[in-house]
Amino acid sequence: MGPAHSFGYHPDPEQLHVALDRGEFARALILDGPVRAMVSSVAECRVLGKPEVELPEGLYWFQGIDGGAFILQVAIGAPTGDATVVPLDQLHDDHPLMAAFGWAEHLWLGAQLVPAPRFEVNEAAVTHPGDADVVIRDRVFHGGPSGQWSYTVIVEGRQQNVIESSLKARPELDDPRNWVTREPTPARRFGATLTRAKLQSKFANTLFSFRATRTTFRPYQFKPVLKLLQTGKARILIADEVGLGKTIEAGLIWTELEARREADRVLIVCPAGLVGKWKEEMDDRFEFDVVELDSKTLQTFLERHRQNRLPRRQAYICSIERLRSWAGIEELDDLPPEFDLIIVDEAHSMRNQDTKSYALGTRLSDWADNLVFLTATPINLRQEDLLNLLELLAPGDYEPSR
Repeated sequence: MGPAHSFGYHPDPEQLHVALDRGEFARALILDGPVRAMVSSVAECRVLGKPEVELPEGLYWFQGIDGGAFILQVAIGAPTGDATVVPLDQLHDDHPLMAAFGWAEHLWLGAQLVPAPRFEVNEAAVTHPGDADVVIRDRVFHGGPSGQWSYTVIVEGRQQNVIESSLKARPELDDPRNWVTREPTPARRFGATLTRAKLQSKFANTLFSFRATRTTFRPYQFKPVLKLLQTGKARILIADEVGLGKTIEAGLIWTELEARREADRVLIVCPAGLVGKWKEEMDDRFEFDVVELDSKTLQTFLERHRQNRLPRRQAYICSIERLRSWAGIEELDDLPPEFDLIIVDEAHSMRNQDTKSYALGTRLSDWADNLVFLTATPINLRQEDLLNLLELLAPGDYEPSR
């Protein structure tokens, strides 16, 4: 009997990954709480307020049962218990998890079906009426007779909450016949369309990251961003002296790509001693939340990649030492993960071809649409070492040493 044939409980109902990382689930029931991410992780989701029984608050999962695995999320309930996982062949009829399963099946019958949301987080939409362009930042479903999805949106720089019926999909106007037959577009919407076109296109004469962060930067720190835009290349080596702010320059590149909606998945790779510094700098200066990939989260990353369940938007950081020696990295060679941006600090550690670090650099180059190498020591490298780094950045453009 495999690990998927078990019942379990976790006292924190918000830690969905504790259950979801265990495999696929067919159903989810949420008691006395709102629905957010759960709806995208199961085939059918239901919600129920004020159930007839008060179960201990927490997250329950029931695997190896008829009809597919089942999650129960008790948002508000009795005092929590200790986390536990029990294989099915060790469960007896009077075990508390068996009682919880019985109540979950009973309550499921009277629960309200959660409809599939029409819009995803970070998707663009249009208000109705009003035709104002918005970007969705969050969504939530509260059960009840008039239950429908509510969305937190950004309208002209301000945050608002709107119900789903007040939004409509952004129209596609690629067919020239629509330009003639449709009503004239208001000037305000036409201006928004032009702005969106600039954001989605490779405009090199406009810097969208300027004044978009919490910090005032020195002019020279924008040079790498400008170089990336003006050359049209997605790869760059930043080799400033120590103390000139290469971390900031990389953060500005990230900010620019984010503004252009080209930085949904980001990976930072750096020496182990710099992981904390990178996380702090990205949060304090740029408001980027970065998830550290340790041994456990690397395994979770691999499992979700196998199942094509990686988040559409996520930023990660991992040490060079951990990633180059990770046992699961070779499995990614057949189906590499896709990142919009990978930043490698202390990239000169990858200069020698016959090393695990160089092999890691080769893989990172395959994974990345945009690749940024940071190094403070180019003048100390031999010519062949520098060529090796450039070959990692732009395979085929340079002749590596042999």
